[in-house]
Amino acid sequence: MVHPMRKIMCQTSPACIGVNVVNIFLTPSSPIMSTTCFVFKNKLKNFLIDIQPCSDRHMFCSFRAAINISIICVYAPTAEHSDDDKDTFYNNLQATWKILKNKGVVIGMGDFN
Repeated sequence: MVHPMRKIMCQTSPACIGVNVVNIFLTPSSPIMSTTCFVFKNKLKNFLIDIQPCSDRHMFCSFRAAINISIICVYAPTAEHSDDDKDTFYNNLQATWKILKNKGVVIGMGDFN
C-alpha cells in the first residue's frame, strides 16, 4: 500500500494567525506529478498514529481519538488523463479505504475532479 519512492517531509512554521502548524506533504517523483498534503496544529502531533503516502495522488493520516479517525487526502486525475490512469487511481484509493475502514472512521477529502 505504501508507495516506496515517496518521502514525507515535515516543517514547522507560523500560521497567519500566529499558531505553529506542522506541514506534512508528499513529495512528487518528478515536477509534473501531483502532490497531496496535510496541514495541522502542532498539538495534533500527539494524536497522530500513522501517516503514509500511497501514491503520487493520495496519502492518509490516522489519529487516535475515542474512535480512531483516518483522513485520506486525494488529487484525482483530470478528464484529460487516460482511462488507465483514472482506473489505477480509483483502485488504489479503494484499496486504501478498505484497509482503513476496519480501523475506525474514514474521511475522504481533496480534489476528486
